[in-house]
Amino acid sequence: MALASITGYRSPVDLGLPRSPLTSNVELYEELTGVYNAIHLLNQYLDRLRTGASGGGGSEQAPDLSAGFTRFFVMPAVQAMEVGDIISPRIGSDGYVKGALGNSLSAGAVSLCTHVALTAAEIGEDVRIGVGPGVIAVPGATPGQRLWGINSRTTTGVYAGNGNLYTSDPGSVGGAVSIPVAVGVADGFAIIGNYVSR
Repeated sequence: MALASITGYRSPVDLGLPRSPLTSNVELYEELTGVYNAIHLLNQYLDRLRTGASGGGGSEQAPDLSAGFTRFFVMPAVQAMEVGDIISPRIGSDGYVKGALGNSLSAGAVSLCTHVALTAAEIGEDVRIGVGPGVIAVPGATPGQRLWGINSRTTTGVYAGNGNLYTSDPGSVGGAVSIPVAVGVADGFAIIGNYVSR
């Protein structure tokens, strides 16, 4: 079966439609373009559903595209955030801060809650928060490797502001301890959930 290709998207279903309508009638072209786009987008959506139902594969997509975050919610950012930052809820108040939420402030802490910023946000702006499990691209990650985040709070209880993901245990950074938050699933990719124990 031939694979249909649309601007980098590949589908196992050949719709038999070109990328755009083949007509010289301008009014008809404009009307059909909307229909063609809707059909191609629907096919793309159905392919994602097929991929998810079959456990992956089928579209030759990278792991972070075929098993990315499908659930999210929105909360205000307490600190400025970038896409891909490791984030967690702020203790005792609505809002999200950089870092993983640990069960303690000392070495040996376990992640109680870890999410990923799917959008950038300044202080007070809403940030879209990916709810795991989900696969993210992490340069240097290898299958089975534990990946580390930094506790959102320092040993003195102030917010650390470190949303980085580390491929090896960095120990204490800026007074905040490291916590395992993800596991490598393929070269350059890791799965992050809500909880990963030591």
